[in-house]
Amino acid sequence: MLRPDLLDAVSLLTSLPDAVVVFSENGGVRWASRTAIQLLGDGDLRNLSLSTDRVHRSDRAEVLALVEGVLSRKERVARAVWRLRRMDGTWIGLDTYLRDARDEQAIQGFVLSARPSADAVHEESGSFSPAGRFAADGYWEWELDSDRLFLSSEWLATVGWAVTDRSHTSREWFKSVHGDDRPRLMAAIRTHLQDPSARLRCEHRVLGGDGTWRWVQVCGMATRDPEGRVMTLAGTLSDVSEGKLIDRTTGLPNGLLFRDRLSHTFVAHDGELHRFGVLVLDIDRYPVVRETLGNLAGEEMLRRIARRLERTVGPGDTVARLGEARFAILLAGVRGAPDASRVVEGLHESLAEAIKVGAQDVFSTASVGIALPGPGIESPDELLRAAETAMRRARSNPDERSAYYDGEMHREAKERLELETDLRRAIAEGAFELHYQPIVDLSDGGIVGFEGLVRWRHAERGGLVPPGMFISISEETGLIVQIGRWVLREAARQLKSWIDVHPGASELVVSVNVSAREFDQADLADRVLATLDEVGLAPRQLKLEVTETAIMANPELAAATLRRLKEHGVKLALDDFGTGYSSLGYLHQMPFDDIKIDRSFVNKIQEGGQTPVIVNAIVSLAASLGMDCVAEGIETDEQWRVLKLLGCRFGQGWHFGRPEPAVRLDDALVHLPS
Repeated sequence: MLRPDLLDAVSLLTSLPDAVVVFSENGGVRWASRTAIQLLGDGDLRNLSLSTDRVHRSDRAEVLALVEGVLSRKERVARAVWRLRRMDGTWIGLDTYLRDARDEQAIQGFVLSARPSADAVHEESGSFSPAGRFAADGYWEWELDSDRLFLSSEWLATVGWAVTDRSHTSREWFKSVHGDDRPRLMAAIRTHLQDPSARLRCEHRVLGGDGTWRWVQVCGMATRDPEGRVMTLAGTLSDVSEGKLIDRTTGLPNGLLFRDRLSHTFVAHDGELHRFGVLVLDIDRYPVVRETLGNLAGEEMLRRIARRLERTVGPGDTVARLGEARFAILLAGVRGAPDASRVVEGLHESLAEAIKVGAQDVFSTASVGIALPGPGIESPDELLRAAETAMRRARSNPDERSAYYDGEMHREAKERLELETDLRRAIAEGAFELHYQPIVDLSDGGIVGFEGLVRWRHAERGGLVPPGMFISISEETGLIVQIGRWVLREAARQLKSWIDVHPGASELVVSVNVSAREFDQADLADRVLATLDEVGLAPRQLKLEVTETAIMANPELAAATLRRLKEHGVKLALDDFGTGYSSLGYLHQMPFDDIKIDRSFVNKIQEGGQTPVIVNAIVSLAASLGMDCVAEGIETDEQWRVLKLLGCRFGQGWHFGRPEPAVRLDDALVHLPS
């Protein structure tokens, strides 16, 4: 049985939103909070055990190792983030602690707590009760009348404070909270004090004893006298820095922690050039692995790459994950370009070896950007951006694989920043135009629709800005979402206007491109349908052109969006077919009407009727799937003739007409058959 002093805490533990289980030495359940029974046992106490049978198999090895460490007394406390299978087959994620309390007379077993962790109880004697001591998180109690703050040793250890560091009052506590987070914490406390039903929970940064900021989560509950007046506020403080600063997939520092370490390094080496550097790596084959073998295989690939990067760099260097397949490395001890180059060559050699993902060997390369402090780089953010700029240069030239940031890139980056500023102004001022390129029926050259192509007129840049100069920036900055919304509305409005004036335009279809960024928007389908309804255009007269790259970012969301649009009659085309990844997979999974043959394949149709094998294969594949083909970039009679003989139904290109403003197309529309 539990000792009375622990039983005294049960009333408080039971009332909190905590999952706490006390196990005996042989694994039997001695006590469990109601939340634990509901969260971990699906409402049945019999489902609670120390068994790992319900742990997700991807997490099981890690959890077993941590539990074994506690059972063998190698570790007193083990923390694990893992997934638990519910009785209905669904999964929930848990952040848990297992604490060895076998030597404590009040417990003589183990305490398991799952976040939110159990609040503790402070005894009148001033020492913490066993419930408080065995909570996985630091316990605090604030007496409002006397403004006395009691802090457990776990609390002090979490933030690295010594008992003699400071007086423990609410003033000192709030003073230690980061200035940007303090209003949020104060508001959360105020809300809880005013409304007993409101739970106190707030994440914020607190200044640690070593002068660094730690992310913590505060949970608490007020106790009141019979008149309802708040007497004390008590709860737990948990260190959540790992969740804020560590990438869950790879276990590496994330971008936030990387930038923090880079800032510290920048300050430490102030005035000393070329004593450190930054590398940014983009893993080239990750999308192929993820789409071919699945998300779990992709995550396993990233974990194995992370370990290789760590083994390749020096002990004082930092490897971090910045994005989906993007890593950064802070080289702390390089003395210039030669040192950095040796590290980069080692990274390339390490990544060249086969990576075991399940039973499959996969191969990958990386595009690496290198930046060292120097003229024009005056801050940590500028240094990181410089490395990313160099990485993009390396990615655009596969033969090189890596590139240094230099003066030319600095000029390009400056021009890019100026272009981005002008682009934002253009969006605000509505400085875009939509030009329309005819799409024809290759059997007779008759117009069946138009593709709307955005153009940007900029007087100071000599008229129309080439799309290649601003589309990529729009994609990277997210401005393409705003531009895409305007393009959709304007294209739909223009076709409806033509239909109202020209009887022969009633069967035309207008095509617009949808970017990867737009597919990140969960409301894309709703927005498209709302725009059509607002303009009064039938869904069957709109065609959305989607690239494989756009789909790859979130295939599940993309599939759901496309299916909904298809159900409402919107036409769909897979653009740039054959230039991306896993094309056949997308054709079978997504409800496309057309395949667009990229101009790079059409250009290879030569005089004399020589036909690239891939064009013939695409046309045949489309026919077998009940889809039509639209060939882009048709410039000659010969290309038209060959594509028509192959069975390609539609085409577009300068041979039939260049993109033109709407006002210049009236003559072509007048001659459309009614």
